[in-house]
Amino acid sequence: MTPQPWITSIFCDDIRHELGGKMSAMGIYHGFIGIPESTGSFHKFCVLTLITARFLPDPIPIQIRFLDGDTDLMPPLLTHVQIDPRIPTRSLEIAPMTVPIEMFSFELRAGMCLCVEVTISGEAIRGAVMPVIHVPPQVLTGGTAPH
Repeated sequence: MTPQPWITSIFCDDIRHELGGKMSAMGIYHGFIGIPESTGSFHKFCVLTLITARFLPDPIPIQIRFLDGDTDLMPPLLTHVQIDPRIPTRSLEIAPMTVPIEMFSFELRAGMCLCVEVTISGEAIRGAVMPVIHVPPQVLTGGTAPH
């Protein structure tokens, strides 16, 4: 049975590129992104998308869209991904790919539903939705909510 491709995205404040091709996500959002006002401007906002697809020795055409619902938040990224032939993935049925997206001076609004959609060889796969919600400032700073 051929495994189905899948994606997952990590929404965070920063992505750091490390030695050996590793990446670290800093300030990871989990479940929702809380902002203290109805809109919030982020100096830097990042999405680290992990793609798992069937390994092919030839370049794989992919399109990556960063969405609010069905609305593109940036122009789609069009590229071809090829697994480094020095990596011994030929014994695997599937191969991982990592795509970092870094945006600067990015504005979020309460009510947005962020997600990443990846099209691999014509097949669109949409990741989980990350809602943006209004959260009282004292919750975000660790203060005590009024009773």
